[in-house]
Amino acid sequence: MYHAAFDISERIPDVLILLPAIIGLGSLAVLSLRTAWRPWLRRHSWVWLGLAGLLWATLEIHNVGGTYGFYFSIPALAMLTGAGLLGLPKLLPAKRDNGSADGLRYPFSHDAHRRNGLAGLSSLALVISGIGLILAAVGAQAQLPALDLQHQMADGRAAVLTGVVEHSMNHTWGYECFSVAGKQFCYDDGPTSVGFHQSGNNGGPIHDGLQVRVTYIGDVIVRLEIADVTP
Repeated sequence: MYHAAFDISERIPDVLILLPAIIGLGSLAVLSLRTAWRPWLRRHSWVWLGLAGLLWATLEIHNVGGTYGFYFSIPALAMLTGAGLLGLPKLLPAKRDNGSADGLRYPFSHDAHRRNGLAGLSSLALVISGIGLILAAVGAQAQLPALDLQHQMADGRAAVLTGVVEHSMNHTWGYECFSVAGKQFCYDDGPTSVGFHQSGNNGGPIHDGLQVRVTYIGDVIVRLEIADVTP
């Protein structure tokens, strides 16, 4: 008996990240084109920062997985923290103040210098948001082949090998190879790789002597099954 350790359908949620990332990036670009819209954009910079951080963190944690998925998501989690710090004052009542950079006086902003500083932080947050959305979109776009791979597997166009893992190599966290029945499989443990790619250094299951059933298309592992009892 075998149980599935990976299936290509697990990449579909990563593909779906592409849509909100593109919409968010496009909206950010359009709203920044007109000077009249920029104060509104700065006041809501925490929304964009939070969206970018959420999408990027979700991609890294889900796609890379393991300990390294969390490590790679730290910048995105920092963006979410920054969004909270920027957004909290904005969620509380604000009053008109023509002396501020965006025309509003927020709680916790007691002087013009601090208000202008918050406006500067908001502008910086928008730049960081754009970078985060681009990174999320690039990572999600790299997973698009998973849609076709899933379709090919469903049509029975995948090959299957059953055997014992041999010659497994994992000298660095991000690159791993192993052989089954004379065929070698190699992959990078990162969000730009499609198919199974969780290396042993990152909590992956592959090691010599493991009884597996590998379903693959080309060099991509679309399904990895592990025997319940290793001989």
